[in-house]
Amino acid sequence: MRIKDLPLKAKVWNIHKKTQKILWFTTFIIFFPIVILQIINDFLEKVISKFIVLREKIVYTIFKIIYKKEILENIKGE
Repeated sequence: MRIKDLPLKAKVWNIHKKTQKILWFTTFIIFFPIVILQIINDFLEKVISKFIVLREKIVYTIFKIIYKKEILENIKGE
C-alpha cells in the first residue's frame, strides 16, 4: 500500500494538528515566491498584449513612410 492511499483518520489528524500547521506554513513560505512570480507574469502578459498592438501599428507606419514611393507605384500599376 502506498502512502497516498492510506486513509487519514480524524483521531490521527487531531493528535498532529501542530505538525500539520507547521507544514502548511512551511510550504506557504517555500511556494510564496513562485506565487508572486505567477502574479507578476500574469500582469506583464496583460501589459505586453496591449503594447503588441501599438508596436504593430508603429512598425507598419514606419514601413509605409520608408517605402511610400514603391507602394504608390504598385497601386498605380495595378
